[in-house]
Amino acid sequence: MIRLGGGAALFELTDAVLPAPTITSLPYLSLEPVFRRSWGSLYDAPTHGRIDAGRVRPTRLERRPPTTAHDWGEHLAALTDQLHKGGTLALRHWDHSKLYKALAEDLRMLDQAHPGGLDELASRR
Repeated sequence: MIRLGGGAALFELTDAVLPAPTITSLPYLSLEPVFRRSWGSLYDAPTHGRIDAGRVRPTRLERRPPTTAHDWGEHLAALTDQLHKGGTLALRHWDHSKLYKALAEDLRMLDQAHPGGLDELASRR
């Protein structure tokens, strides 16, 4: 639960952090469109607001995409598990087209990025 003293400044501060590409200072966050207050209230938000971490569900920050090849491998292995019979995504047929298109596009980009393309990668097996 989030308790706010004097408004929703802490909530807006959190909203400003999520889409920000880089955070160099608190006033920088006031430039994010979701933060509709003055930059000075950024300093008041952490002082007057309180977050009960036990009641907050996972945020986008915890679900950022993998950044290394190893992490991507684990991420795709988890997707494979979810697609197996009885997995979370196995019965969600309406999502299969989106997944197929995304994976096909990723393969196309990998083919372009790797010298020798996918044929050369496949021959390394």
